[in-house]
Amino acid sequence: MTQPQLSPLANLQTIDFDKLVNKDADEVRRLVEICTNDGFLYLDLTQWNGGKLLKSLDECNNIVKDWFTKPIEEKAATVTLSDAHGYKPVGQQSGVQEGQRDGYESLRLSRDCQLARDPLPPVVQNHQSTFDALHFGSHFVLQTILSALSDATTDPKNAATSFSSSHKDDSPSRSALYFLHHPPKPAGAGRLGQNIHTDAGTLTLLFTREPGLQVLSPTTAQWEHVASRPGCAVVNVGDTLRFLSGERFRSALHRVMPITDPVTGAQPNDRYSTAYFLRAADDAVFVGNDGKETTADEWFLRKFSSFTKDRSVQRLDSVAFGGMEKTLGVVV
Repeated sequence: MTQPQLSPLANLQTIDFDKLVNKDADEVRRLVEICTNDGFLYLDLTQWNGGKLLKSLDECNNIVKDWFTKPIEEKAATVTLSDAHGYKPVGQQSGVQEGQRDGYESLRLSRDCQLARDPLPPVVQNHQSTFDALHFGSHFVLQTILSALSDATTDPKNAATSFSSSHKDDSPSRSALYFLHHPPKPAGAGRLGQNIHTDAGTLTLLFTREPGLQVLSPTTAQWEHVASRPGCAVVNVGDTLRFLSGERFRSALHRVMPITDPVTGAQPNDRYSTAYFLRAADDAVFVGNDGKETTADEWFLRKFSSFTKDRSVQRLDSVAFGGMEKTLGVVV
């Protein structure tokens, strides 16, 4: 199948992470502006720490790609504690098309379990230092971004307003590293992609080489393709940061629609991605899209419960969409 031309493309801006680490004032100002207006950006990681995070990413991806080829019975035997840790099979959530289920499986590794070393699947235990490097390196990246946003936009004299106060590293949270796999689908399979949603957490760090990620433009209200860039991750704002910032920062609606054959509708190729989700401490409190106080843990549970329902049901309370479709005035 000839690779289709992706159009329209999202015109995302790029932030240099090395400059953020060094507290470059202009880069921090741009970061705040992008998170306010778009909620989606490219993060250039090539200059930071000799590119070690990208190397550990490649190593982990090669290991997990092999793991995804295992029989479903073996993968399903993975200890699964929640939607933040364990194995998710294809079809557990709603799909990109209304009335259909999703088309991806995932291995999820919570930060709490990675730190405690239990329970971890054998594939992680056998390569613990490699997974540690990616897991904790990704956490550092997003905590650095969060700290930059907090320092630039909250009152330094009031520690309670700091975003970091809701993300203490010694507090239990749903922060987690996900490996996602969209296996090929025959024509008419009825399970494709990932549902329209905003992320439940604070910030997301996403790596992928294959097309399929789409973001709803806040200016045109059209779906736009997010192209992959060598050496770059995609970072997006989640619901928690939107709510903690008094809705200053924008959580972006997005979906995954793998490339399909234009004639048969089949998905001929595998699609892989890796994401780290920084989530607030379980007991962090904010006001959700319904105007009521909720904890980060309660919001996470409501969000993932909503993900399992059909879009016709999700529209009723807007939890899956974080209320962003109402903010943008669009129908999803």
